[in-house]
Amino acid sequence: MKRKYRLFALSLLSMGMTLSACAHNQTDQGGGNQGQPIFYQPENNQQATGRQIWLNFEEANPRGQAGEAPNLELQRGPVKLIEREAVEWTNRERQRHGLKPLSLNEKACDIARLKSQDMRDTQYVAYISPTYGTPLEMMRNFHLQFRIAAANHAAGPKTAEMAVRGWLESPEHRQHILNPEFTEIGVGYVEGGALGSYWTQLLIDPR
Repeated sequence: MKRKYRLFALSLLSMGMTLSACAHNQTDQGGGNQGQPIFYQPENNQQATGRQIWLNFEEANPRGQAGEAPNLELQRGPVKLIEREAVEWTNRERQRHGLKPLSLNEKACDIARLKSQDMRDTQYVAYISPTYGTPLEMMRNFHLQFRIAAANHAAGPKTAEMAVRGWLESPEHRQHILNPEFTEIGVGYVEGGALGSYWTQLLIDPR
């Protein structure tokens, strides 16, 4: 039986943006739409090449709010083999389209893994964490500097190939993966929870 997964994407483009696609189902604890893909995208479907992007870390953080993660330090750890495999599958697709491969950013992996762990432990599937806020806020609070950034998420895939193929089947996720402006990547994977596995992919250009 073909397995379907929970997927959702977020372009981090405007600090004032609204996310209309989330109005009816911001969180999911494994019930309701079980087995049906869920996609989240910014209003007006702006992508990373949209008219409004962060030019640098300071512009994304004009009031000096970085460092406000709730009394937690980022746990640094080795990149898992399955996370490296997801990076490899992502780069294969980029190279197939004539794009440069993305470099592995280990700090982005740590942040992505923390996001995936939070989805599993807090029992939700959504881009907004009740603990850390949006992926943008996580990157900002844990001092991952960037010029431009986006995030893909999934819950359910058992392998890196399945996760990346699932993203590529979604136009929103695919546009993130094939965006030529991104130069670095972080992937975070954790097992367990109601859906068995949780994935976060962060795509950034730190320049």
